[in-house]
Amino acid sequence: MIGSAGDKSLSIMSSTATYTVTGGVTNGGTGFAAIDTLGYRYAAIDLELSPSNTTSNAPSLITLGESDTTNLTAGSTSISDITAFHGLTATATNCGYLIPVTGVKTALNNIYRMNVDLRPRKRMLYVTWNPVTTMSGLVNVRLSRGEAINIAAASGGAQAWVEG
Repeated sequence: MIGSAGDKSLSIMSSTATYTVTGGVTNGGTGFAAIDTLGYRYAAIDLELSPSNTTSNAPSLITLGESDTTNLTAGSTSISDITAFHGLTATATNCGYLIPVTGVKTALNNIYRMNVDLRPRKRMLYVTWNPVTTMSGLVNVRLSRGEAINIAAASGGAQAWVEG
């Protein structure tokens, strides 16, 4: 079955969606991405950051927050951190996990992965990161186990939808 953007097709496999948010962040800046999870039960989120200038320059913060409000911006008080996904550097004690500060890649991209069960979560997820050096960021999201099976290719984050 082939569908194009705007084409609604009935499919047993149309329960996934993938989309990407990109942007460069300077030293001390904040990277931010909003993810609408409406209708899905699972998310695999990769934060992919460009190579660092040294092997010890890991981001000082990588966190995942949630809200039922759409179109929020970084730093909004309507976003609640999800404790298990609140990452700080290895000297921190008030976090859900420690971001490794050694072994940061200087020639390849650095990938930080979060696998999220969406059933207890609010509709919107917000990824926030603070690099300690200028880095380009890419948030790649794979939503799965969708409730709806009659969706358009564009709703799944694709130009065309092919199944067999």
